[in-house]
Amino acid sequence: MPPSTKSCKPATRTTRATSTDTRTTVDPSADDLADKLATKLSISDSKAKPRPGTLQTSQQERKAAVMRAVNAASKSLNPRRFGMEDTATSARKDLTTLRNLSPGQVDIERAASSIIAKLVTLEMYHAALGLLQDMRQPLIALYHPAPPPPSAPSPLDLLALPLFDPPLSELHISLTAAMSTLPEKQCDQFFARAYTITSRLALTPAPASSAYSLRIYSLLCLAHTRPSVVSPNTFWEQAVKFTAMFTNTDSVSPEGTAQSVSDSCARLVAAVENRQDCADFMAGVAFARFCKYWSRFTKQAGDLRALKQVGRLVQCGSHESQAEEDRTVIEASALAMSLARALAVFEQLTEHAPDFASKISEFTVDIKGCGPSLAQSGGDHDQVKRGLERLRRAVVKVVEPFQESRTSFAPEVKSSARALLEQIVDVHCEAITRRDTFSSSTLTPALESLFTLARTSFALNNPDTYTVAHSHLARAAALLSDPPASSSVSQLALASYIRCVAGVYHYLAGQLHQSGRYDHTVRLADEGCRLGQRALQMYHAAKNDASTDVDSESKGKEEAWKLLEEQLYRRWELLAVCHAKPGDRKSAYKAFLNSASAFPFTQHKLVELARTTPSTVLFEVSPALKQLGALVDRVTYIASCELFQGPEAVSALFWFAIGPSTLSKDDVDCVLGAILERQISSLEESKWKQGVQSVLRRLIEDALEVYTAEQRPVRRARVLLKRLELSYHSGLTSTEQNEDATQYHEEAQSLLSRQDFALDGALAQYSSEFSASLHLWLAVHAHRTRDPALAPSVISHTEEACKIIRALVPAPVPRYSVGSRPSLGGTSKAPKNKVVEPAPAESQLPRRMTRGKTAATMRTKAAPRATKAKAPPVTPRRRRALDPVSLNAAVVTPPKAAATVGIQGKIEFDDFSKFIGLIRMVSHLMGLVGHILVRVQLLNAARRLSERHTGVASEVYVSLTIDTAHDGSLSPDVVVVLLLRYSEALAASGEVLKASMTYCDAVAAAADCIVEEKGLPTAQRVRVRAALLERAAQAALSYAAVQDARDDPTSSIEGLMQALRLWNRAIDTLSRLQPSTPTSKQPAEDNPFEVTAKQPEDSSPSIQETRILSPRASKAHVFVDSCGWRLAEGLLSTLLSLSQAYAARGSAREAVFFVQQIKDLAESLHAPVMISRALAQHGELQIQLGQLQEGHQSLMRAAELVMHLKGPDAAEIRRLQGRYNQLSADSKGARQ
Repeated sequence: MPPSTKSCKPATRTTRATSTDTRTTVDPSADDLADKLATKLSISDSKAKPRPGTLQTSQQERKAAVMRAVNAASKSLNPRRFGMEDTATSARKDLTTLRNLSPGQVDIERAASSIIAKLVTLEMYHAALGLLQDMRQPLIALYHPAPPPPSAPSPLDLLALPLFDPPLSELHISLTAAMSTLPEKQCDQFFARAYTITSRLALTPAPASSAYSLRIYSLLCLAHTRPSVVSPNTFWEQAVKFTAMFTNTDSVSPEGTAQSVSDSCARLVAAVENRQDCADFMAGVAFARFCKYWSRFTKQAGDLRALKQVGRLVQCGSHESQAEEDRTVIEASALAMSLARALAVFEQLTEHAPDFASKISEFTVDIKGCGPSLAQSGGDHDQVKRGLERLRRAVVKVVEPFQESRTSFAPEVKSSARALLEQIVDVHCEAITRRDTFSSSTLTPALESLFTLARTSFALNNPDTYTVAHSHLARAAALLSDPPASSSVSQLALASYIRCVAGVYHYLAGQLHQSGRYDHTVRLADEGCRLGQRALQMYHAAKNDASTDVDSESKGKEEAWKLLEEQLYRRWELLAVCHAKPGDRKSAYKAFLNSASAFPFTQHKLVELARTTPSTVLFEVSPALKQLGALVDRVTYIASCELFQGPEAVSALFWFAIGPSTLSKDDVDCVLGAILERQISSLEESKWKQGVQSVLRRLIEDALEVYTAEQRPVRRARVLLKRLELSYHSGLTSTEQNEDATQYHEEAQSLLSRQDFALDGALAQYSSEFSASLHLWLAVHAHRTRDPALAPSVISHTEEACKIIRALVPAPVPRYSVGSRPSLGGTSKAPKNKVVEPAPAESQLPRRMTRGKTAATMRTKAAPRATKAKAPPVTPRRRRALDPVSLNAAVVTPPKAAATVGIQGKIEFDDFSKFIGLIRMVSHLMGLVGHILVRVQLLNAARRLSERHTGVASEVYVSLTIDTAHDGSLSPDVVVVLLLRYSEALAASGEVLKASMTYCDAVAAAADCIVEEKGLPTAQRVRVRAALLERAAQAALSYAAVQDARDDPTSSIEGLMQALRLWNRAIDTLSRLQPSTPTSKQPAEDNPFEVTAKQPEDSSPSIQETRILSPRASKAHVFVDSCGWRLAEGLLSTLLSLSQAYAARGSAREAVFFVQQIKDLAESLHAPVMISRALAQHGELQIQLGQLQEGHQSLMRAAELVMHLKGPDAAEIRRLQGRYNQLSADSKGARQ
């Protein structure tokens, strides 16, 4: 700094001014001279010793004189004068004298600096260097606590002053002490000049840390100025600016600078606290921002003490006298400081774990005060928002640590952190609901915190926590329930938030479901499903809204929405299952309905599959569609069979509704029609239950309403066939059935004969199948009417169906199977010119062995030369009871590889098993009505169809043609039936031994047939048990045939009676699948203790005998399908065999009884051929008993029933008529 004029007053000169002085002099008066003489004159003894006061006065006078000499020399340094060298030398000596008299005086060095400056101006460098050399050591002593010893520095070194060991920042302390004697104005100038020089010096190329130290030193110098010298805002803004310049340097590492910056800021504050105006200087917006900036580095350094100091300083810097805006900024900065302190506690949790709860409680008030900042914008409020978000994330890491993290926290720490997180949630929720801050910046942290609280409060083994978790999620859902109209959150973002809430609901519900707590699962799962459905609806609405930029907002989230759409129906299903477990069927039914409606039809391409895939395999294409089929089945069964809802409520046309999607009206109709058809199929096995047939009728009507004739003719025809089937099984009268059959026949025929099938073009290939099914149903309907005028229709429709079936197979399939009838009498060797296929490997053989060593082996005949295989002969192994048996004559032995070749020209069917079942039912019906030729034609056509569709090794093919089979794997059930019938045929031909062995093989094979009934529906269990009883009856018939061949009529009759009982049981079992008819109640007896009179044993034998047939056997509605007609045929044949057996034994009464049973049963079944056989048998018995006229009348009535037929029944009647003529002595008639 330049020397100050007021630092020291110059001494008054005693000499008069030179001539150059222009001042005027005034002559003193006499009085003045007297006064001066009196005051200044002193008389002393020169020889006396000086007193102490006198010596001090002489030193001061000497000092003043030397100072006057130095001033004079400084003034005399003028380039226009001579003798400047002497003047400089004199000034140097006087300065040395002054330093000796008054060491440590700054004014002396200032005077020396002034003289050196003049010498440099006069280019008297040598003299200036001398003064510099003298000045260096005293100047160092002014600020250095331990000055270094004097040395002889070079001229350049004279310009630099050494520093002492402490850092540069402490230099201002010694300078302040040294400058304390100076006037305040001079001190201000000195420190201002020091600030300017030091800050400029920091701009020179130097390390960043050195430059930052110089800048901080310059600010420390300014801190020692008076209050009016520097503005507080400027001071603190410069501090922030210098720190930012330092921290933004690339060469500075963040790890090492945090503590250094924090210490530097602390020194600045400590220096300012020593000012007189420290309270005002450390207040205001600039100081608050400085503290906020300072807190960043204290937090990074982990200095909680300094961070606490910063917070205290900010809080003290707010005054009521400040402006509202400034006070708001300061309060926001104080909040940011407090949040930073709280964050530092969580980041250094291990150090503060002992008193963690007490430290966290200090920030409760500050967190509650963050609400206003969340509702405002600006740099300071944004700082509060960021600080609160950082703190929230740190708290979440403690409340819910990552699974990868192995850090464990004490329960006290977690509880305190949880309480703090709840306070943060309260602040966010208050800002959203009361301060109108419905935005993503507040919704996201609030929802995430609530999710964390819900997950962490949930404990699977503590039911009390379920309510707590639900309350947190309910709070999250309430935040999103009613968004304001002026919200900045888009509909798509709001839908995403709702989707997240639904996901947490489902997560907790899934855990409860897995643990079996179904009652508690319902509440969470229900809310999750409803929120998920709402979110999906909002998402589709946003996509359909043209004003919404869905692509930009939902970028990267498409998979999440697809996943929700795929999982939503499963969530509804989970809720339904949880309702169903405790028995709440009604709620479960509603949830199942929502599950079916929420299915993602577009993703699984149900519309495209419905237009190209048969209905039977439509819901088997993928696991998801299979699950949808199960849902529809369950919904339909619960509504119709458990809740007993009306037909209209059961139909999908009533409850099915697809949410917002991309499906058009035609696509929706396709989906709805497919679901209705699935409902119809699911109830087909339950049509015997009460009210199901009315439901089926309604479902068919709704399906016909959906499937219009113009767009979906094939599917409409398929539904019409189901209507014909339902009409046949229902209890309609003959007239009503005939009207329905005629109506549906005409419509279906017109639909299937069209050329343009519109949307059903891919399904047109099934038109032939549906046409054949239509004729078959018309045939059974015509038989059901029992109208003699419609008897020819039965044959005509069946023959028409045979033509269509044969047309389905344009060319016969080459026969690959070879084999011969098994020889049960022993093992035969293959001739040398025969080629025998090797026996199957041991791993492929059944486990059970046959009882005897005489098991039949397979023999083959010579193959044609064109196909003769050149393979060495192989001796076949012994066949087991369950081994595949070849019963055909040898034709061609294919190579082993050729046996596994796929079926050539396979024909596709809509429902092959149902089609074959219908053919079987009609074939049995044809057998009962006596049209054997039509039956054979129908079976032969079906055999060829099965051979082309499923191959000759299929179960259907073998069951259709039991005498033709291929070497392949057959089910044990088919093997048992095959062996039993073969045993019966052998017994009829007189091969008793072979028949017995075959029967034993069948029994052994039946023992290996294990039927699993567990888990099957009621209808299937009933059919399985009926099939087992049917097989047992066939075994009894085979046993009776063997015993009859052995000439043991008693055992044979016992076997037939056992078969009769088994047939009755099978019919009783099957009758459970028919709708139950209400029975009238019997009137109550007057006297319940009255004993009825006992009937005599021989009074009415028919009472006991009529129990041979089941009461349900006489009901025609029992025999309405293939199984029923097969049981009826077996029962009639068994009764006929019993009648013949008793007649052969001579028991005419029993024989007549069974004949009457046959006649009654056949009349109830409308089987004229069986009635004819019963009459013929009765006529024969009457003729044998000598009742010729009665016998002749019976034969004539039997002949009338079969007069239009050609076959064994007509031939038998003619034989009996000849016998009658012979006995009546009519030899001519007998010969005819």
